[in-house]
Amino acid sequence: MLAAVHEIGAVVVLDDLEFGGAALDELLDATPECAFLLAATPEVAAPSADSHLEEVFLGGLDRTGCLELLEHAVDRPLTDEEADRAADLWFASEGLPLRFVQAGALLRQRDEMAAAPAVDEFGVFAERPYVAAEAEAAPGSDREGVPLPALADITAPVPLLASRLGDAARTTLEFAVALGGEVPHQAHLPALVGDTHADAAVGELLASGLITATGSHYRLAAGVAEALRAEGYGAESADRAHSAAQHYAWWAGHPSVAPERAAAEADAILATMAVLAADGTAGHPAAAVLLARTAAPAFAAALHWSAWERALRHGQEAARRSGEVGEEAYFHHELGVMALCTGNLDRARAELEASVGMRGVLADKRGAIAGRRALALVADRSGLSMGAAAVPMAVPRNEPGRPGPVPPVLSKAPAGPPVPPREPAPAVRPRARRCRPRAARSRPSRPRRRCRRAGTPVRPRPSPGWWAARRPSRAGAGASPRAVRVPRPVPPVGSRGSRGRGS
Repeated sequence: MLAAVHEIGAVVVLDDLEFGGAALDELLDATPECAFLLAATPEVAAPSADSHLEEVFLGGLDRTGCLELLEHAVDRPLTDEEADRAADLWFASEGLPLRFVQAGALLRQRDEMAAAPAVDEFGVFAERPYVAAEAEAAPGSDREGVPLPALADITAPVPLLASRLGDAARTTLEFAVALGGEVPHQAHLPALVGDTHADAAVGELLASGLITATGSHYRLAAGVAEALRAEGYGAESADRAHSAAQHYAWWAGHPSVAPERAAAEADAILATMAVLAADGTAGHPAAAVLLARTAAPAFAAALHWSAWERALRHGQEAARRSGEVGEEAYFHHELGVMALCTGNLDRARAELEASVGMRGVLADKRGAIAGRRALALVADRSGLSMGAAAVPMAVPRNEPGRPGPVPPVLSKAPAGPPVPPREPAPAVRPRARRCRPRAARSRPSRPRRRCRRAGTPVRPRPSPGWWAARRPSRAGAGASPRAVRVPRPVPPVGSRGSRGRGS
């Protein structure tokens, strides 16, 4: 895969970069034919001096640009009072665009509050053409009763904006705070919030400037999570994360959910695992283990390697905290398989050996066999990469009913002359047993079973008639006598009909 990526040339744009330093150097080395445009916050580690990246520190917008952005947000010209307040905000925020987006949301809410009495009095569909004409003639007349927010509220507008949201939007903010800033997809909000119309909360939060788009999902804007925690939105973070884990575990394991859909929701799922794995509340680590076991195979099937690894790490930590040794052995095994797929053989060997050891303690034979097979693959890959010679094993004798010789196993044995196999031992023919005469003994008779017709008597079998008689041997008079079996005379049978057959 690295060889294929090495030949690709493209222009790559990455926003909200969260890593730097050695990790960024590894990315740049893997894609030498690509040109990058990266955007990161100041707290991200700076690139190394040999990365050939040019750093450009961006400042805020100028005063004119901020006023134009605010007019675009409210979709109308600004009044003189609003323009003066925008100038004060520009000086306090140093031209930060997010502050003007949130200030525009406050002005829109002010306009809605000013228009609310007329809508409540006459209804949404009331016909009052003269009211519309008066509003057009005096644009600021309806807003005179609602004062502008104070400069302190405009500079830190998050609490005021959140207080004017609906119930579903505020609950969505609680889930986002619990998940470290990750906003669940709007398709999951009705199940999480418990409101069938909760999917509209994403649009409400986006218009308020409290969330921002990051790829195909949304996150809380910069500084919003800290401001919401100060307002008490993180009081039930553990319970919210537990509810999200139960929902995602059911959803990711459903047969109708493709691996690509699960990978698209990887950020929220991983954030849920991270919260529950570090929580010591009873039942929360076990929920993280269940979610990791359900979501990790989907990430692997979708070839989302980083999400796969992070899910396994979170699951291993949660299994360790909850005391589930079997689950911890499973995650060690999966980490070894992933390391084997990526070519990190030393790490794969360490993870698989830990898994085999844990499963041996639990007497899990099937798991131990699977771990040993994976270790054999690691040994095979190690032998081929290092050029190790094959060490033959002892060849067993080819006896009837026994399997043939076992093929040699590749190992990292020191170089040296190969050990010649031993010659198979010649097959030994079994010696014939000699029969010795036994002393004559009487045998009890057994009743003979014969088919007969109904009503026909059956001739009984004669009583035991074998005796041992002693007579001189043919070798001579001086030889020892031997036992001879002599049959007793049997009386003749009267007719064939006595045996039960027809005459």
